[in-house]
Order: sequence, then C-alpha cells, then structure tokens
Amino acid sequence: MREHSGPSAFLRKRAIGLLLIIGGALCAGLAMCISGIWPAVRVERGPIIVRDAFLTTEAAPDGTVGERATEFPADTPRIWCIVDIESPQPVRVGVRWYYEGKLLLDQVQMVYRRGGWYIETPPGEHFLPGRYWVEVYLVKKAVRTVYFKVVEPKQ
Repeated sequence: MREHSGPSAFLRKRAIGLLLIIGGALCAGLAMCISGIWPAVRVERGPIIVRDAFLTTEAAPDGTVGERATEFPADTPRIWCIVDIESPQPVRVGVRWYYEGKLLLDQVQMVYRRGGWYIETPPGEHFLPGRYWVEVYLVKKAVRTVYFKVVEPKQ
C-alpha cells in the first residue's frame, strides 16, 4: 500500500492554476493604476464640465490671472493655459501644447475648480513664430482646444 504524503497531483495543479489567476488579476490591477485607466473610473462618477479655457502671460498662486490673449510676441517668456472646471471632486486634467502640428509638451495635474499650466522658453531664447494650440483633455480625450499664434516681437 502506498503512503499518502501530500496533496494529489490534481489538487496541486488546481492550486497552481488559482495562483496564476490571482497573480494575473493583481498584475492587471497594477497596470490599470499605473497606466491611468483607474482615474478614468473615478472621473466618470460625476458630471465634469470644462467651463472655460484661455491663455494669458500672468498667473499668481492666489488664482488671479492677467488678460486673456490669443497672440503673443515671440519674446514672451511664459504662456499660461488656465482651465476652469466644474466637478464634485478633484479630477485629473491634462493639456497638450502643439506647434505647427508637432506635440511640444504634455502636462497633467489634479484640478479642483481651476488649474494652470504653462510653457516657457529657456533663458535667452524665444518662441518660434507660428501657429500653436493647446488641447485640454480629460482621461486622454480632448474636450477643448485653444488656438493661438506667436508673432515677431514689436520693435
């Protein structure tokens, strides 16, 4: 008679299969958190409205901003995109800055009511004259686009 000294081959295979399923689920959950899919679930729980998006050259920490503009001299050191949203909770909002169809910068932050992003040139350099735009997006989907142009500085 054979002595029984542990789980049968059938039970071992089931345990290994169960561990693989649990491991796969954990990996999928981690991937969702890292990839930004998880915030999409949270964002869709309440109404989110982008009330306004505009550009300016000035923005202060207290929320005050300069005049709205759609044209900037090339020697402007910094251009701000200000976005006002309505949401029951802070949400992840992003902006993508483009120049002549080429993506320059992609920025994301958590926003409650008002968010601000900026693009600037290195010291001593200027923006290239031409057509620019900023896409405001929620969960990687563009919901507003603000167009602007940069022109040669006035002499």
